Amino acid sequence: MHLGRRDGRQGWQEQAWGDPLTEAEGRWLVGVGVLGLALWLVFYRLGEGSLYNWDEAIYAQAAKEFEAFVRNHPESPKVATAQVRHGEALLLSGDRAGCAILERAQGQYPRARAGALAKDLLGQHCRPS
Repeated sequence: MHLGRRDGRQGWQEQAWGDPLTEAEGRWLVGVGVLGLALWLVFYRLGEGSLYNWDEAIYAQAAKEFEAFVRNHPESPKVATAQVRHGEALLLSGDRAGCAILERAQGQYPRARAGALAKDLLGQHCRPS
């Protein structure tokens, strides 16, 4: 505690925690607090689903590109892998049509590495355990 602040009234006033905030300082402090809370809420709400949706969008774009590769380059030695990755990207983007693509890849390339990968992905994402 200290004694010694004169506030314009007669006598001295005892203060336990130091000088009180002026009205302008108090408004500024409340404004900053409200702004901080608002920013926190906005960014919290933005992050709630946006990263998940962003990943889905990336996988959907990758699926389109793999599909285009398979369609435009049917004789390429990389078609088997591209078909499996197309199915996987569809599944990761939330599209269950990827299961049919993986089943087709497994049937077309049963002895290839891509066929084994398709079988593993089908077990992980499409067939119940």
